[in-house]
Amino acid sequence: MKTINPVVLFLMKFIVLYEVLILIYNYFFDHSLWLSRDYIDFITDYSASFINIVSNLNATSKDAYLTINDKLCVFVGKGCSAIEVFILFFSFIIVYSGKWKQKLIFLFTGFWIIFFINVIRVAALGYIALYYPAYLDINHKYYFTAIVYSIVFLLWFVYVKYYSEDKPNSEIKLKEELSYE
Repeated sequence: MKTINPVVLFLMKFIVLYEVLILIYNYFFDHSLWLSRDYIDFITDYSASFINIVSNLNATSKDAYLTINDKLCVFVGKGCSAIEVFILFFSFIIVYSGKWKQKLIFLFTGFWIIFFINVIRVAALGYIALYYPAYLDINHKYYFTAIVYSIVFLLWFVYVKYYSEDKPNSEIKLKEELSYE
């Protein structure tokens, strides 16, 4: 009987879990407006607080809008909640090997890292909208997206390197391959 390549098996599990969670998220987001709205308001509240703490600007939030110095700067929609990014992170950690206790601790920590990175991202987009509106679109679509996904990739790397049961042994394999020459 032919066995499935572990990488292919991992990718299949990852994709299935990710898609199922995205479907559930989209269903609840579309059908539970109060839950999604509260979470987005939570993000804009923290973004306004962050701006108020690190600058002399006056930031407020209401109904998913971030206002800085009485100027409406940013609307935080469904795609800006970072929930889809967390689902991506969550799916990888759950499917990858490791002890459940470490997975849960890493998921909890990772969630808060992703959350606070998103809060800083929303605050930075508000600042850019206020002072450099011509650069808002490129920062929103490309630069900040790349930064957020790079941080998720870094979290995955840390998990695989330090917390999973299948620690990479590429150095050992490389030494074995070189020793045969």
